[in-house]
Amino acid sequence: MFLSTSPIGRPFNIRQKMNLHRPYQDVLQVLSGLRLAPVGAAADMLWLHFGEMRSIVDRKGKARKVGEWALHLQCPWRFVHLGTVVLGSTDFGYDVVTGEKYDWESKAESVFHRNSNQLNRMLDAEKITIGMVRCTEAGAFDLVFDHDLKLSVMPTESSRHEYDESWRFFVPSGDFPHYVFPEIEPELNTAPV
Repeated sequence: MFLSTSPIGRPFNIRQKMNLHRPYQDVLQVLSGLRLAPVGAAADMLWLHFGEMRSIVDRKGKARKVGEWALHLQCPWRFVHLGTVVLGSTDFGYDVVTGEKYDWESKAESVFHRNSNQLNRMLDAEKITIGMVRCTEAGAFDLVFDHDLKLSVMPTESSRHEYDESWRFFVPSGDFPHYVFPEIEPELNTAPV
């Protein structure tokens, strides 16, 4: 049994929480009841943190805040609030002023930046927690939050190459296993934080 301490000091069984041989439907259930922290992005990858936030020093020596769990999305996804899409994966691709294709080299604001700022204001103002994790098939799932907010994740890539990654779920800043979808072979690896 791999007993350890969670990043915030709570004991947990790593094998139980992140058994790489369990279906993703089981792995994601650990998120139920946890708070969603403000979201962000690295290029066109959405990152999310859940649970108690804490300060760490990353591998570059920079101080950062991370959650108990993290999710990185590189497939289609969308946040829906009160029946309206408020932030989606295609928002990365459009300039907020012109509506034209977003120029990644420019200093302009993308639709993602504007809409994620609005969502983050809501997340800062309200303690929004996950009420239900609803998994369907082929890596797709919904995180249903209180306050009528839902995140839908929809992997659409059919290839299964070594470097394809629709989403990654992990404990940030630790030598804990990462659950990567699609599973070519479930990985026991750690990605840089």
